[in-house]
Amino acid sequence: LDSDDELLQIEWLMLQHPLGEFTADRPRLPGQEAPGLGLGRSVLAFLMHLCRISGAVGIINRPEFYHNAAIYARAAKYVDPRFEARRKQLGGELGRKFGLAELSHAIEGGCVLENNETFGWFNQPQLLPVAAELRTYFRSTDYRSSVKEYRQKYHYKIDENCLKGLHL
Repeated sequence: LDSDDELLQIEWLMLQHPLGEFTADRPRLPGQEAPGLGLGRSVLAFLMHLCRISGAVGIINRPEFYHNAAIYARAAKYVDPRFEARRKQLGGELGRKFGLAELSHAIEGGCVLENNETFGWFNQPQLLPVAAELRTYFRSTDYRSSVKEYRQKYHYKIDENCLKGLHL
């Protein structure tokens, strides 16, 4: 990323249905007051188109919650491979046992331990590359091997008593 590269920065974006109701299939996520609209992919396609016509090389944001980062991870990566490794390791170790909502609530509730210490969510830049040179960075051997190396340094578990106390 060069200093003169333009990025589209998302400061805040809410795609919630104000009249919708949460269900067992679509439970409340941290920060939500109403369920999502299901427009994420369409809005993302629009923002990527906006990048292409404006000359921006990518879209940058700072996910406020784990579930945001996990959802965005389908297309975006953390610029710093340490944070990408932590996100991946967290989802890999706990995502199989706990659903997205439960895991995100567990993090917000202080129930997740990272290397036996209480884990706090990190608000770091995540980038969705639009330009080829940025996609190349995330596909590079250096980036991928750094992520792999860092993943080995982080281990996660949930304090089950703490989780029960959240009354989800």
